[in-house]
Amino acid sequence: MLGNEYDVSIKAQYTFADIDTENLAHTVNYETLYQIAKKKMSQPRKLLETVASDILKEINAQFSEIIAIEISIVKINPPFGADKATAKVSLHWTS
Repeated sequence: MLGNEYDVSIKAQYTFADIDTENLAHTVNYETLYQIAKKKMSQPRKLLETVASDILKEINAQFSEIIAIEISIVKINPPFGADKATAKVSLHWTS
């Protein structure tokens, strides 16, 4: 997905088991989510849907405690001929 500008949004829903602790092991680490998205977005692809699906699958594989995931990818200024055009793809998964 190199050569263009994108906005990637990841929403992960899970049950926060131990709200009284500051332990990263008891939560979904957003830095890991960022690294997954960065890795998948750096691979050349033709479709935003394919990239979103790959991000979703990788998150699901790494975080079994997640019960719902939504991935949105917005391509900023696609070649539509308008000054402020965008193209957006969203995928949603629930267990």
